[in-house]
Amino acid sequence: MKIYKKIIILTILLVFYAYIANIALMENNIVVFEGSQLNINKMFGINISGNNYEVMQASTQLSEGTEKNEKLDVKLFNTFKVKELNLKVIPQREVVPLGNSVALKVYTKGVLVVGTTEIKDINNKKYKPFETTNIKEGDEIIELNGKVITNTEDLIKQVNFSQGKEIYIKYITDDEEKIESLTPVQVSKNEYKIGLWVRDAAAGVGTLTFYEPKRGRFWSIGSWNF
Repeated sequence: MKIYKKIIILTILLVFYAYIANIALMENNIVVFEGSQLNINKMFGINISGNNYEVMQASTQLSEGTEKNEKLDVKLFNTFKVKELNLKVIPQREVVPLGNSVALKVYTKGVLVVGTTEIKDINNKKYKPFETTNIKEGDEIIELNGKVITNTEDLIKQVNFSQGKEIYIKYITDDEEKIESLTPVQVSKNEYKIGLWVRDAAAGVGTLTFYEPKRGRFWSIGSWNF
């Protein structure tokens, strides 16, 4: 009898482990195209519920360029919730593969931030003035103290004009305008810096990989000079 009990207990433990492993191996974040079939491998007794679990219907209304996010509940025997999955439905897109060599030059609204650097002041002390802000590489600086910035000369002029006093920078980040302040550091008698590398434009050579006719967009890879 003891042997049978051990076999039964071992069998129960193996089944229990199999269920745990099956649930644990499910992807937490799932991405599917609108109108596609969603298949998730699951054992008997594991149920998944959600608005669009079975089929992402092609009739699902997704605005142009938008995505739809939903939560899926993983339940054991349709009773106990054991996990939650994040489902992202993205629109179907038609693209045309290319492979052509291209040369591009991109002009910005203001000046493009291409890097940050530590600077030494007039007393040889090190500072990073930009660290008091959320300005990062790829952002566009468009105004400084209410003055429109169109090129690097404008930015240098306004920073030096501040005489080391607090300045307010308006910039674009992720298609959103923000305003933050920082204090320039004096590096010589009449020169002040804020620790940001900027450029008026970006240019380079690369390969045009594909084109999306519906939205008039293209994607390219290559070597770019900022």
